[in-house]
Amino acid sequence: RSGHRGEATLVCVSTRKELRRGERTPTKQNRDKKFHTSPTNNYKNSRERTFISFFFFFSSVTLYYKTMKSFAILLVLVAVFAATALAQTPAKPKWPSAFSASVLRTTSSPDPRDRAPRFSRWFWDASQNKDRFDGPVRILGEVYFAEVIFDHPRQTEYTVFYQNEVAICLTRRINSTIPKPNLEIFDFAGKSIADWEPAYHWIFNDRANGIFYQVYDSQKTRDILRIDFDDQRRQVAETWTFMEIDVVPQDPALFQLPSFILQQCSPWPTM
Repeated sequence: RSGHRGEATLVCVSTRKELRRGERTPTKQNRDKKFHTSPTNNYKNSRERTFISFFFFFSSVTLYYKTMKSFAILLVLVAVFAATALAQTPAKPKWPSAFSASVLRTTSSPDPRDRAPRFSRWFWDASQNKDRFDGPVRILGEVYFAEVIFDHPRQTEYTVFYQNEVAICLTRRINSTIPKPNLEIFDFAGKSIADWEPAYHWIFNDRANGIFYQVYDSQKTRDILRIDFDDQRRQVAETWTFMEIDVVPQDPALFQLPSFILQQCSPWPTM
């Protein structure tokens, strides 16, 4: 028995050693399995690395695009706000170099005789530096048609009063001021309505001469609609409302009196 038992023990030990040796020693089947699975794993790893790289690249591009898009939107908003701010302050109006206009003049003069509204046709041409006003006036209770020419180079004012077949021509040195404001120095006061037309409102305080000016020009055509000026020294305020205006050069003949009338002109009498 002991001999058989010893053989059995030897066989068992040998078998265990072979089993342990078989676990450590790769078989042909294991070698083939390892040989065939290794490239597959490498492919999977390579594909995962490619996917991750692409993901990060796409994320970077997306982030860059979103950043640039946000920056572009910011630039657009800044441009819109700037344009809105500029649009709120229109370009300053310009006094026309030549025109003819129908003007209604009202005043708050202390003299009651000057308070009546006056309607005139105003002609102006900067190239000739001359003005002319045509319109009805009342003198000593009678109505005349007056033609007044301001020859600025000669500093001479010619006034002709017409009534029926009568023409009275008087001359004197120019002693009045015709409003032709330098609108470049005016400040924008906002939008308004002048003569029931949308207008821009401009103001200027001439502290040196004690006159406060207001000018209204059309939002659509930019033509002058109205001029207000308050002369604080003389305590006189006037409003010149432009009923219509035609901005074109004026015929020089408008500022010349007929020779047979000019020959009969006399100095203004002392009243």
